This record gives sequence, C-alpha cells and structure tokens, in this order.
Amino acid sequence: MTTLVFSAMALAVAEAHPFAKGKRIKGSSKVEKHRLASVKVNHKVLKGGSGAREVIVDIKKQRAYLLVGGAVAVNAPVSTARSDKHTPRGSFRITQRVRSGKTSTIYGCDLPFWMRLGYSAIGLHVGELPGYPASAGCVRLSEEGARLLFENTSSGVPVRIVDEWNARGRMVANH
Repeated sequence: MTTLVFSAMALAVAEAHPFAKGKRIKGSSKVEKHRLASVKVNHKVLKGGSGAREVIVDIKKQRAYLLVGGAVAVNAPVSTARSDKHTPRGSFRITQRVRSGKTSTIYGCDLPFWMRLGYSAIGLHVGELPGYPASAGCVRLSEEGARLLFENTSSGVPVRIVDEWNARGRMVANH
C-alpha cells in the first residue's frame, strides 16, 4: 500500500511540474519579463564583430556570455544545477542544435533552442529562471537569451563552463 501511495504522489507531483510534457514556459509574468529585460546585447560586437565565437557560463554569477573575437556580445542570465545535481565544468563544443521539437527523454519537457554540449546529456536551452541554480544539470536560459545564442553560434562553437569568470576573459576558479 505504501508503494502505491508513493507512486500516486510522485505522479501528481510530476504532472504538476512546470516542465511536464506539453507544458510551455510563459513569458507573461512580471518575474519572467524582468529576467528577459536582463539580457544585455552589444549589437555592434554581435553583428560587426569578427573573430572566433565562444560561450562562457559563469556558475557563481549565473550568467552566460557570448564572446565574439574576445569581446562580450551577449550577457544573459542562466540557471545551472541545483545543490543536489551537477552542471559539469570544463570545455565543450556544441555538437547538436535543435531549434524546436526537442524533448527531454528523462523529464519529458520541451527543450527549445537546444544546444548539446559534447556527447553528454547536458545542454543549453530555454527553461525557468528563478534567479538561482535550479536545473538538473543543464544550463537554462530565457527564451531571448537562448534564441540569441542559438542564432549566433553554430555546431563546433566552444563552450566553457567555469566556477567564476571575469570580463578580462580569465577563469578565476575552476574546481
């Protein structure tokens, strides 16, 4: 009987989760609008910049940066892994890109603007941004942030996930 009750409770929680299959993230709340507004874009660097492109994810600041020729073109809020999960640190490359139609095989949620990192199950994608680390390991972005990264990168672009990064491009710490 205990197992049956637990299973029913787990199902109810899973179906109520905001990322349950078929549910979409809404951008109409005041919190989400604030988060969308916090994406910063340097259009001069983004459109006119030359040189290599690279994405840096700063775990401490909960920010992702798109660099073009070493200059910050996009500065966007993220949500990385919550305390009982792990977002891997290190250097990766974007190996798969799916604009829409990608669904998590683990959680059954939609993953718009999916950008897989290496050959792992981890990637960058649209997700809820509560203002603190809350994901199961992926790097969640606002719809605007994910769209900007997706449209301005390609397969093979390097992604570095570090504990802390500064604007001069140096990694401060990486455990």
